[in-house]
Amino acid sequence: MSMNSYIDFLTKDKKSDEKRNDLTEIDLIAEIIRNVEDKSESVLS
Repeated sequence: MSMNSYIDFLTKDKKSDEKRNDLTEIDLIAEIIRNVEDKSESVLS
């Protein structure tokens, strides 16, 4: 999944899921960074 489609996926999820209405852009960015870190760790190991 490309980064842009991943962001779209998160934003769409945020809009459709009322529980995530309090999710801010900073939270989204942090989530993306965590995901990228997880991916790079699995590549490195």
